[in-house]
Amino acid sequence: MDDTTAAGGPQDDVVGPSDDAKGPRDRVSLTAFGFSLVGFSLVAIPLGVWGLVRTRSGAGRGRGFAVAALGVSAAWIVATFALFATSGLLSNIDTIAAADLPENGPAPVVSGASATPGATSAATGTPEASQPTKPLSKPRKIHWEDLKAGMCLTTAPESASDIPVVDCRAAHADEVITRTVLTGPSKWPGDDVIDASADTKCRAAFATYVGVGYDDSRLELDFWTNDRDGWNDGARTLVCLVYDPSTPTLTGAFKGTAQ
Repeated sequence: MDDTTAAGGPQDDVVGPSDDAKGPRDRVSLTAFGFSLVGFSLVAIPLGVWGLVRTRSGAGRGRGFAVAALGVSAAWIVATFALFATSGLLSNIDTIAAADLPENGPAPVVSGASATPGATSAATGTPEASQPTKPLSKPRKIHWEDLKAGMCLTTAPESASDIPVVDCRAAHADEVITRTVLTGPSKWPGDDVIDASADTKCRAAFATYVGVGYDDSRLELDFWTNDRDGWNDGARTLVCLVYDPSTPTLTGAFKGTAQ
């Protein structure tokens, strides 16, 4: 009965390596083995090394657990690297496969800032921004008389000195096509005269900037100029703007689009 127990009884049913040495098993080695089983290699490895030191020359039982902890931890590390290597390989395969698509295959969907310069959206007819080659410029606010052709504005300004200017590749509402000056008498000639003079100059600038005559375009014009007091003080600034009446938000510039 005693021989059966010694040969194959519960005493030999132990998880981990056996150890014939006498005395209590080294707790550090046991702990290292436990951490290695759950994949905590960063903890198991130093504990395993420490366990080897503590059990050297038969100083204590459990050296086998320390050795096993190092082996299991090494296996975890190899498996982890293999997993990452496999993931990277699959990613490269997907990239190569995408690059090898036939030229006559499905065309990519293009919208917003990734569109070709001067392209027109079929849904809204708004210009679409070119692929950005540099970061968008930061929004800023300037006085309306400092606006220049090519600048894009977001919303209606809060005041004449707080005109919100953004990169034309970002969402905006209006685009400046020219800043020029009006001519006329020294005294305010009246709204009708100012409107007619501004309309003439803005239409000419429109054709040059957009690339098509105003009457042949679906776009609309707007302009800002000095009020009566400014005019009587000698100010004659005219800023002409273009916008798309079919959409409140634009992405991309109208310059040269012939729309």
